Amino acid sequence: MDTLIRRVGNREAYYVVLEDRGNGDFSFRMRHHFPTEEIDTLSLQIGEFFYQLRAALDGAMWEAHILLGGTEFATYANKLDFPIHAEIKHFKKAALHKVNLPQELKIWLSAIQPCHALQSSAIEVAAFANALLVIHNCARKDRHRRLHLMAMLVTDSTAVVTATPPARLTYVQSVPANILQNDSEIVRFGVEGGDASNVQAEGSFMIEISVKEVPTEQGVHIGMVLKLYTDIVILVIAEFQKAFS
Repeated sequence: MDTLIRRVGNREAYYVVLEDRGNGDFSFRMRHHFPTEEIDTLSLQIGEFFYQLRAALDGAMWEAHILLGGTEFATYANKLDFPIHAEIKHFKKAALHKVNLPQELKIWLSAIQPCHALQSSAIEVAAFANALLVIHNCARKDRHRRLHLMAMLVTDSTAVVTATPPARLTYVQSVPANILQNDSEIVRFGVEGGDASNVQAEGSFMIEISVKEVPTEQGVHIGMVLKLYTDIVILVIAEFQKAFS
């Protein structure tokens, strides 16, 4: 997955072309060299990534069940998973409550539930719970093999369009674009008293990969964002290990 992210994010994969829209109107369009299949592959790999994280959480809960003498024949076994609930009524019905977990672990699991933590004044707990909810929702979507909606957006630009006399620019307008769709219009401008040969453009664009279900902050690499969710799962597993050590 990391290889694909780097390929999609490689500046050499993109180029800009000038389009004459007629009547003195022009635009710059950004295109890329990689096939659409690679975007679909990356989307599926991100889905599998979240599915495996969810499986690791469920595995920790199942291992605790076994360590406490539980078996696959327990009446609640087929419903036992790591609890991640946005609604209190669903958490109260969770099979978690049928497992005789160490009390401190049970209290901690309750505290990090989205239905509890998102109402908490503790920012760290709320952020932790929200991350668990993202893992849960993304993994649930992947079970149905639905592609995760991805986008590649221009989030910052130092591009400057100029015209040499006697031509002049009548307007310059940035256009929101998802670069992954290919042939994306990124800038429109008008020229009076000349044509495209009188126009120069220079500067740079910052392009960021985003996944619809995964919240990110501008300037944060998607790889670092995904690593955060891995770290969340590692922390949860460590809490289980501590409770049974």
